[in-house]
Amino acid sequence: MSNSDRCRSPPRVAAHLPPMLDLIIENITENFDEWEQVWQFLTKVGQISTDVRHEFVLLSDILGISALVDAISDPAVPGATESSVLGPFHGEEAHSSQYGESITSAGTPGEPTIVRGYVKDTEGNAGSKALIDVWEPDGNGVHDLEYDGQEEPNCRGKLFTDESGHYLFTCVKPVTKLKRHWYRPAHMVDHSFVLPVVKSDTVFGVKKSLIVDYNWCEDLELAKQHSIVWSQSSRHLMGKNRKGFGCYTGTFIIVKKSAPARR
Repeated sequence: MSNSDRCRSPPRVAAHLPPMLDLIIENITENFDEWEQVWQFLTKVGQISTDVRHEFVLLSDILGISALVDAISDPAVPGATESSVLGPFHGEEAHSSQYGESITSAGTPGEPTIVRGYVKDTEGNAGSKALIDVWEPDGNGVHDLEYDGQEEPNCRGKLFTDESGHYLFTCVKPVTKLKRHWYRPAHMVDHSFVLPVVKSDTVFGVKKSLIVDYNWCEDLELAKQHSIVWSQSSRHLMGKNRKGFGCYTGTFIIVKKSAPARR
């Protein structure tokens, strides 16, 4: 690394990158054919990456590196909801939603779902005006960033909790990704929590405090209140087709960040 590169790099990156490269060199294979396979693989990872497809992030995730860095940088705090990896599908563009509104566009495939709950800090204070930055795959198991020609954000939104710390938004039920390894659980993601459907995950992102139940709801008044089309979804229960929608309910406990000390 040149001196000019060191000047442009954050101090910790400049300090840690050379030892990482030394470690790779120390453990390098003596077989040129094997080394060629390594650099060809890394080259392909770079070639398949785009502005919206971050393949090196996926590689970091499935190797467990992202989860390890997350565990070190955000260690578990007693009584607080655990953190998780951000993943490769986060985007800055999202629906700017109000309490009770939808984060999905009209016509999005999937089972109508309400997500609601409460945010508080470790001292029990309401998480008033906490930012909820959430994204998920649609009913086909595909994120909006994976669709060719997708111009507007879908199945992602940013909203704030109300004064009492409550949040509520509508979406579709996230399903298992059909285009990727099937051990990546169906989930929706927020900066501070994940709602997975299964307890196995190829990127090590599932943690006990992040798991909530997906329930079937038949509250017609609640559906009308949040513009859920009652005829869109039904299940065969107790010998009958029952109309309804899905519902996640979760309480999330955040850690209050202390203000930086003045110098």
